[in-house]
Amino acid sequence: MSYQWNKEAETSFQRWKDCMETAPMVMPPTRGEALFLHIAASSDEIGAMLFAEQRRIQIPIYFVSRTLPDVEQSYSTSEKLILALIHATRRLRRYFKDHPIRVLTDKPFERTSLKPDGTRRVVKWAKELEEYDIEYGENDPFEGQSNELAETCESTTYSNKKVLKVERKEKQNIGSLKMCLVQKKEECLEFGAEQQASTK
Repeated sequence: MSYQWNKEAETSFQRWKDCMETAPMVMPPTRGEALFLHIAASSDEIGAMLFAEQRRIQIPIYFVSRTLPDVEQSYSTSEKLILALIHATRRLRRYFKDHPIRVLTDKPFERTSLKPDGTRRVVKWAKELEEYDIEYGENDPFEGQSNELAETCESTTYSNKKVLKVERKEKQNIGSLKMCLVQKKEECLEFGAEQQASTK
C-alpha cells in the first residue's frame, strides 16, 4: 500500500507542531510562590485546577475532581464550591502548606460563605481551612478578562470513566484530566485524558 505526503497531511503536521510549541506545561512551582486555585462545580461533580502565573502566562500544576454522591448533589452552589476547595486541600496538602493560595471562581463565592453560623458541615470545613494561607479573589487572572470567562462543568465519559471537564472560552483550555489547546472550535489536541497530571 503506497502512501503520499499530500497538502492535507502537511497542513495537519504543521498544526500539530504549532500545538506542541504552545501547549501548556505541567511543572512544579517555586517554593513559597503564590499559587491560584480555580474551583468549579456542576450538579453532580466538583473540580479544581491549581496553577501558577508567570509573566502573565498560566502554568498548570495539578488537576483534581470527583463525582458527587446523591446526598452531596443536594448541596447549594456555595457548599459545592467549598467542598471542591476542601477536596483540593486534602489532595494537594503539600501545596497548601508551602504556598499562599488565591481561590478563584466565576460563581458567587467569597470568604463570608464560610460564616460561623452556617450549616454544621460548613463550620467543620471552615475550621479545616483555617490552617492554610488562603485568599478569596474576585477577579480571574486569565488575560485579565474576568468578564469573558465562560466556564462549563459537564459530565464526559472517557473509557467508561466519568470525569469533570472544565473548559474556558480562551485560547488555552485546561481542565481536570483533560487539557486542550484549541486552534479552532472543532479542533482540539488532548493530553493525558485518562490520568491525573502530577508533578511527583
